[in-house]
Amino acid sequence: KRLKKKLNIKNQKIVLSYRRMDSYFNMDKIIRSIPYIIKEYPDVLLVFMWGSADKSYEKKMRNLVKKLKISKYVRFAGYEDTRIVPIYLKMADIMIMIPPTEGGSISLFESMACGLIPIVSDIPTNQEWIKDGYNGFLVNVHDQEAINLKISKALSNIRLKGKFHKFNKAIVQNKGD
Repeated sequence: KRLKKKLNIKNQKIVLSYRRMDSYFNMDKIIRSIPYIIKEYPDVLLVFMWGSADKSYEKKMRNLVKKLKISKYVRFAGYEDTRIVPIYLKMADIMIMIPPTEGGSISLFESMACGLIPIVSDIPTNQEWIKDGYNGFLVNVHDQEAINLKISKALSNIRLKGKFHKFNKAIVQNKGD
């Protein structure tokens, strides 16, 4: 409740991105999806949480949010103590991480274990964990329209969160614990 109050969150559906605030993680593409998403889902909120940041990139992303006039749909939570991460994960509905490459992401495993609907890059490492539409969604990071559609699909299937959680928790316990 305190975190929701701090971030001014009411009853919105929460899309969480918690990777380094850096161009490598395609935060701009996530932000650019919001104007598309809010047309159909005006009760969505994108929350960025990160442990470190490229300050110039962070400033660009804050300016992009202003330019797109979507400030009321975005929260920049910044760095949080790692003990707070589970609270963010329990608060959120969807997790999005779309770097162009990945060696295996603890953030993905944590999100899966906590019941979020994962939207991740369609790279081989993520394909080992996520089967598109079965326990999350895979997306081509170079296709903005596909990113928009996958977020929209996750929001329209929010009821699958419990089903995905059942599968994902078992996967993480068996393969990633």
